Amino acid sequence: MEKILISWSGEISHKVAVILRNWLPTVLPQIEPWVSSEDINKGDRWSRELAKQLSEISFGIICVDPTNIHSPWLNFEAGALSKSFDSGRVFPLLIGLSPDDIRGPLSQFQLTTLEKNDVLKLIKSINHALRSDKVPTEKLERVYEISWLGLKIALESAKISFQSDKITGDNSLEDDTEIAPTTSGLNITASEKEVLRNLVLIQNDTFPLVVPNIARSIAARVRFPIIKVQQCLSRLEKHGLVKSARNGGWLVTSEGLDLLIDNDLI
Repeated sequence: MEKILISWSGEISHKVAVILRNWLPTVLPQIEPWVSSEDINKGDRWSRELAKQLSEISFGIICVDPTNIHSPWLNFEAGALSKSFDSGRVFPLLIGLSPDDIRGPLSQFQLTTLEKNDVLKLIKSINHALRSDKVPTEKLERVYEISWLGLKIALESAKISFQSDKITGDNSLEDDTEIAPTTSGLNITASEKEVLRNLVLIQNDTFPLVVPNIARSIAARVRFPIIKVQQCLSRLEKHGLVKSARNGGWLVTSEGLDLLIDNDLI
Protein backbone atom coordinates (compact mmCIF):
# COMPACT_ATOMS: atom_id res chain seq x y z
CA MET A 1 0.00 0.00 0.00
CA GLU A 2 1.23 3.46 -0.88
CA LYS A 3 0.07 6.36 1.28
CA ILE A 4 -1.30 9.57 -0.24
CA LEU A 5 -1.72 12.73 1.79
CA ILE A 6 -4.86 14.75 1.06
CA SER A 7 -4.24 18.28 2.27
CA TRP A 8 -6.98 20.76 3.15
CA SER A 9 -7.62 24.07 4.90
CA GLY A 10 -11.14 25.18 5.84
CA GLU A 11 -14.57 23.57 5.73
CA ILE A 12 -15.03 23.38 1.96
CA SER A 13 -11.73 21.66 1.18
CA HIS A 14 -12.09 19.39 4.23
CA LYS A 15 -15.39 18.05 2.89
CA VAL A 16 -13.79 17.32 -0.47
CA ALA A 17 -10.74 15.73 1.23
CA VAL A 18 -12.94 13.34 3.20
CA ILE A 19 -14.91 12.43 0.06
CA LEU A 20 -11.66 11.67 -1.80
CA ARG A 21 -10.33 9.62 1.11
CA ASN A 22 -13.37 7.35 0.89
CA TRP A 23 -13.52 7.26 -2.92
CA LEU A 24 -9.91 6.86 -4.09
CA PRO A 25 -9.48 3.23 -2.92
CA THR A 26 -12.47 2.21 -5.07
CA VAL A 27 -10.43 3.15 -8.14
CA LEU A 28 -6.90 2.53 -6.87
CA PRO A 29 -7.15 -0.15 -4.15
CA GLN A 30 -3.39 -0.07 -3.56
CA ILE A 31 -3.64 3.53 -2.31
CA GLU A 32 -4.10 4.41 1.35
CA PRO A 33 -5.37 8.02 1.63
CA TRP A 34 -4.49 10.00 4.75
CA VAL A 35 -6.41 13.11 5.82
CA SER A 36 -5.39 15.02 8.93
CA SER A 37 -8.16 15.35 11.49
CA GLU A 38 -7.44 19.03 12.07
CA ASP A 39 -7.14 22.15 9.93
CA ILE A 40 -3.63 22.63 8.57
CA ASN A 41 -3.58 26.24 9.80
CA LYS A 42 -2.06 25.35 13.16
CA GLY A 43 1.63 26.22 13.02
CA ASP A 44 4.54 24.25 14.40
CA ARG A 45 2.41 21.36 15.70
CA TRP A 46 1.33 20.55 12.13
CA SER A 47 4.87 21.04 10.83
CA ARG A 48 6.10 18.30 13.16
CA GLU A 49 3.24 15.98 12.22
CA LEU A 50 3.84 16.59 8.52
CA ALA A 51 7.55 15.84 8.87
CA LYS A 52 6.64 12.59 10.60
CA GLN A 53 4.22 11.56 7.86
CA LEU A 54 6.42 12.49 4.89
CA SER A 55 8.62 9.43 5.33
CA GLU A 56 5.57 7.26 4.58
CA ILE A 57 3.82 9.39 1.94
CA SER A 58 4.21 8.68 -1.79
CA PHE A 59 1.82 11.33 -3.18
CA GLY A 60 0.06 14.50 -2.17
CA ILE A 61 -3.28 15.97 -3.25
CA ILE A 62 -3.79 19.58 -2.16
CA CYS A 63 -7.41 20.73 -2.07
CA VAL A 64 -7.53 24.40 -3.11
CA ASP A 65 -10.67 26.57 -3.06
CA PRO A 66 -11.44 30.32 -3.12
CA THR A 67 -11.33 30.50 0.70
CA ASN A 68 -7.84 29.03 1.14
CA ILE A 69 -6.05 29.93 -2.10
CA HIS A 70 -3.89 32.48 -0.24
CA SER A 71 -3.33 30.33 2.85
CA PRO A 72 0.39 30.48 3.78
CA TRP A 73 0.20 27.02 5.32
CA LEU A 74 -1.28 25.48 2.20
CA ASN A 75 1.68 26.82 0.22
CA PHE A 76 4.04 25.70 2.98
CA GLU A 77 2.69 22.19 2.77
CA ALA A 78 3.02 22.18 -1.02
CA GLY A 79 6.66 23.18 -0.63
CA ALA A 80 7.30 20.49 1.95
CA LEU A 81 5.74 17.84 -0.28
CA SER A 82 7.72 18.95 -3.34
CA LYS A 83 10.99 18.72 -1.39
CA SER A 84 10.18 15.17 -0.33
CA PHE A 85 9.47 13.86 -3.83
CA ASP A 86 9.34 15.19 -7.37
CA SER A 87 6.60 17.55 -8.54
CA GLY A 88 4.97 14.75 -10.56
CA ARG A 89 3.68 13.32 -7.29
CA VAL A 90 2.01 16.50 -6.00
CA PHE A 91 -1.44 17.39 -7.37
CA PRO A 92 -3.35 20.56 -6.45
CA LEU A 93 -7.08 19.87 -6.85
CA LEU A 94 -9.00 23.03 -7.75
CA ILE A 95 -12.45 23.48 -6.21
CA GLY A 96 -14.41 26.35 -7.74
CA LEU A 97 -11.20 27.63 -9.34
CA SER A 98 -9.52 27.42 -12.74
CA PRO A 99 -5.78 26.95 -13.42
CA ASP A 100 -5.61 30.66 -14.35
CA ASP A 101 -6.47 31.53 -10.75
CA ILE A 102 -3.38 29.81 -9.37
CA ARG A 103 -0.19 31.73 -8.68
CA GLY A 104 2.95 31.07 -6.66
CA PRO A 105 4.30 27.65 -5.56
CA LEU A 106 1.15 25.73 -6.45
CA SER A 107 1.36 26.70 -10.13
CA GLN A 108 4.41 24.46 -10.69
CA PHE A 109 2.38 21.28 -10.23
CA GLN A 110 -0.13 19.38 -12.37
CA LEU A 111 -3.35 21.29 -11.67
CA THR A 112 -6.58 19.30 -11.63
CA THR A 113 -10.12 20.63 -11.78
CA LEU A 114 -13.18 18.73 -10.54
CA GLU A 115 -14.18 17.68 -14.04
CA LYS A 116 -14.54 14.08 -15.13
CA ASN A 117 -11.73 14.01 -17.70
CA ASP A 118 -9.38 16.03 -15.51
CA VAL A 119 -9.86 13.78 -12.47
CA LEU A 120 -9.24 10.76 -14.72
CA LYS A 121 -5.89 12.29 -15.74
CA LEU A 122 -5.07 12.68 -12.05
CA ILE A 123 -5.92 9.03 -11.35
CA LYS A 124 -3.83 7.89 -14.32
CA SER A 125 -0.88 10.00 -13.17
CA ILE A 126 -1.00 8.47 -9.70
CA ASN A 127 -1.35 4.96 -11.14
CA HIS A 128 1.58 5.52 -13.49
CA ALA A 129 3.81 6.68 -10.61
CA LEU A 130 3.03 3.68 -8.36
CA ARG A 131 6.10 1.64 -7.50
CA SER A 132 4.23 -1.62 -8.11
CA ASP A 133 0.79 -3.13 -8.69
CA LYS A 134 -0.15 -0.63 -11.38
CA VAL A 135 -3.69 -1.09 -12.70
CA PRO A 136 -3.80 -1.78 -16.47
CA THR A 137 -5.05 1.34 -18.28
CA GLU A 138 -8.08 -0.34 -19.85
CA LYS A 139 -9.21 -1.77 -16.50
CA LEU A 140 -8.56 1.54 -14.74
CA GLU A 141 -10.76 3.40 -17.24
CA ARG A 142 -13.59 0.87 -16.81
CA VAL A 143 -13.46 1.08 -13.02
CA TYR A 144 -13.28 4.86 -13.15
CA GLU A 145 -16.31 5.08 -15.43
CA ILE A 146 -18.32 3.07 -12.90
CA SER A 147 -16.98 4.91 -9.85
CA TRP A 148 -17.25 8.45 -11.21
CA LEU A 149 -20.99 8.72 -10.57
CA GLY A 150 -20.48 8.04 -6.86
CA LEU A 151 -17.84 10.75 -6.64
CA LYS A 152 -19.98 13.19 -8.61
CA ILE A 153 -23.00 12.67 -6.35
CA ALA A 154 -20.88 13.10 -3.21
CA LEU A 155 -19.28 16.27 -4.55
CA GLU A 156 -22.61 17.74 -5.61
CA SER A 157 -23.96 17.08 -2.14
CA ALA A 158 -20.96 18.86 -0.64
CA LYS A 159 -21.53 21.86 -2.91
CA ILE A 160 -25.15 22.08 -1.82
CA SER A 161 -24.16 22.03 1.83
CA PHE A 162 -21.35 24.54 1.65
CA GLN A 163 -23.39 27.14 -0.21
CA SER A 164 -24.84 28.18 3.14
CA ASP A 165 -21.55 27.95 5.05
CA LYS A 166 -20.31 31.24 6.46
CA ILE A 167 -16.93 32.01 4.90
CA THR A 168 -14.46 33.26 7.48
CA GLY A 169 -11.41 35.43 7.01
CA ASP A 170 -10.56 39.06 6.35
CA ASN A 171 -13.22 39.36 3.66
CA SER A 172 -16.06 37.60 5.48
CA LEU A 173 -19.50 39.19 5.38
CA GLU A 174 -22.55 39.27 7.57
CA ASP A 175 -25.25 36.65 7.05
CA ASP A 176 -27.00 37.13 3.69
CA THR A 177 -30.36 36.94 5.41
CA GLU A 178 -29.74 40.48 6.66
CA ILE A 179 -30.99 42.51 3.70
CA ALA A 180 -30.63 46.27 4.03
CA PRO A 181 -32.27 48.78 1.70
CA THR A 182 -29.90 51.00 -0.27
CA THR A 183 -30.34 54.73 -0.78
CA SER A 184 -32.13 53.84 -4.02
CA GLY A 185 -34.65 51.69 -2.14
CA LEU A 186 -33.38 48.33 -3.48
CA ASN A 187 -33.04 45.46 -1.01
CA ILE A 188 -29.62 43.93 -1.63
CA THR A 189 -27.65 41.52 0.55
CA ALA A 190 -24.17 42.29 1.86
CA SER A 191 -22.75 39.57 -0.39
CA GLU A 192 -24.39 41.07 -3.48
CA LYS A 193 -22.93 44.48 -2.61
CA GLU A 194 -19.46 42.97 -2.20
CA VAL A 195 -19.71 41.10 -5.51
CA LEU A 196 -20.88 44.29 -7.25
CA ARG A 197 -18.07 46.33 -5.69
CA ASN A 198 -15.38 43.84 -6.73
CA LEU A 199 -16.82 43.63 -10.23
CA VAL A 200 -16.28 47.39 -10.54
CA LEU A 201 -12.73 47.13 -9.20
CA ILE A 202 -11.81 44.37 -11.68
CA GLN A 203 -13.54 46.27 -14.49
CA ASN A 204 -11.54 49.39 -13.64
CA ASP A 205 -8.24 47.46 -13.66
CA THR A 206 -8.93 45.82 -17.04
CA PHE A 207 -10.79 48.59 -18.90
CA PRO A 208 -11.64 48.57 -21.80
CA LEU A 209 -11.41 44.74 -21.89
CA VAL A 210 -14.19 42.46 -20.64
CA VAL A 211 -12.77 39.74 -18.39
CA PRO A 212 -14.07 36.27 -19.43
CA ASN A 213 -15.38 34.00 -16.66
CA ILE A 214 -15.09 36.92 -14.26
CA ALA A 215 -17.07 35.09 -11.56
CA ARG A 216 -13.93 33.05 -10.81
CA SER A 217 -11.87 36.20 -10.32
CA ILE A 218 -14.48 37.67 -8.00
CA ALA A 219 -14.73 34.41 -6.03
CA ALA A 220 -10.97 34.45 -5.41
CA ARG A 221 -11.10 38.07 -4.22
CA VAL A 222 -14.08 37.80 -1.87
CA ARG A 223 -13.47 34.18 -0.81
CA PHE A 224 -16.91 32.92 -1.81
CA PRO A 225 -17.70 29.63 -3.57
CA ILE A 226 -18.03 30.44 -7.27
CA ILE A 227 -21.61 29.16 -7.29
CA LYS A 228 -22.52 31.85 -4.71
CA VAL A 229 -20.88 34.57 -6.84
CA GLN A 230 -22.83 33.41 -9.88
CA GLN A 231 -26.06 33.51 -7.89
CA CYS A 232 -25.30 37.06 -6.69
CA LEU A 233 -24.60 38.20 -10.25
CA SER A 234 -27.90 36.74 -11.44
CA ARG A 235 -29.78 38.60 -8.70
CA LEU A 236 -27.94 41.83 -9.47
CA GLU A 237 -28.89 41.42 -13.13
CA LYS A 238 -32.56 41.20 -12.17
CA HIS A 239 -32.17 44.52 -10.34
CA GLY A 240 -30.60 46.03 -13.48
CA LEU A 241 -27.29 46.65 -11.70
CA VAL A 242 -25.16 44.41 -13.94
CA LYS A 243 -25.51 42.92 -17.41
CA SER A 244 -24.00 39.77 -18.88
CA ALA A 245 -21.40 39.94 -21.63
CA ARG A 246 -19.71 37.41 -23.90
CA ASN A 247 -17.59 34.50 -22.62
CA GLY A 248 -19.01 34.58 -19.12
CA GLY A 249 -18.15 38.25 -18.60
CA TRP A 250 -20.24 40.75 -16.65
CA LEU A 251 -20.43 44.54 -16.75
CA VAL A 252 -21.69 47.01 -14.14
CA THR A 253 -24.52 49.22 -15.45
CA SER A 254 -24.75 52.94 -14.78
CA GLU A 255 -27.44 52.13 -12.18
CA GLY A 256 -25.06 49.74 -10.44
CA LEU A 257 -22.30 52.34 -10.41
CA ASP A 258 -24.69 54.96 -9.03
CA LEU A 259 -25.74 52.58 -6.26
CA LEU A 260 -22.13 51.97 -5.19
CA ILE A 261 -21.31 55.68 -5.19
CA ASP A 262 -24.51 56.71 -3.39
CA ASN A 263 -23.87 54.14 -0.65
CA ASP A 264 -20.14 54.99 -0.29
CA LEU A 265 -19.09 51.50 -1.40
CA ILE A 266 -16.39 52.76 -3.76
